[in-house]
Amino acid sequence: MKRQSNRKLLRKVKATACPVPVRFCVATLLALAVLCWPASAAEVPGASPFRKDVQSILSEFCYTQVYELWRCPADKGDFLRPANTRNCYNGYGNSYLVQWQHDSFRVRHVAGDANAPRGSYEATPIKTTEIALGPTHKIIQGDWPWHANRGNIDKRSIWHNYKGRSRFNMLFGDGHVEFYLFPDKLKDWTFDPIPARDWLWW
Repeated sequence: MKRQSNRKLLRKVKATACPVPVRFCVATLLALAVLCWPASAAEVPGASPFRKDVQSILSEFCYTQVYELWRCPADKGDFLRPANTRNCYNGYGNSYLVQWQHDSFRVRHVAGDANAPRGSYEATPIKTTEIALGPTHKIIQGDWPWHANRGNIDKRSIWHNYKGRSRFNMLFGDGHVEFYLFPDKLKDWTFDPIPARDWLWW
């Protein structure tokens, strides 16, 4: 994967007649870095090299050498892989889970799986032109346990609680982050209904 500095992009943004807010630029670049992440995971064997690769991508796009920015202080690990992942940041290089390879929980997948057959739906990432059709409610990624198959009882799945309900930091296609409360029915929507842009999220 070739990486190029985004400094030229930011210089162009600053030179436009109607400058884009810097906060939006940074959020968008972070989202782009995250889109590269699952492909890197499939191409680089082993968690340790993967973590270094992910962190270097995030560092390049966001001008930081402080990798801890990608660690959620409330990170308690992954309920689905308890033996290997007591802390998602230490195990995966990031505390945040991008929707990749398949559609689930009414979310259209964002990133493709490099191990899937080339040209298949699973291998093909979403295009930014498709995200642009409904960016304000297009889920990109969120706190690692946001997938409802991780439950909401085990401590590894309860990172943030507010008034007894689990909420998740969710990144959306327009770059904004929301402290989101999913409906309890999310656990019943693993593969059905399928994602739809006229729903609350997609």
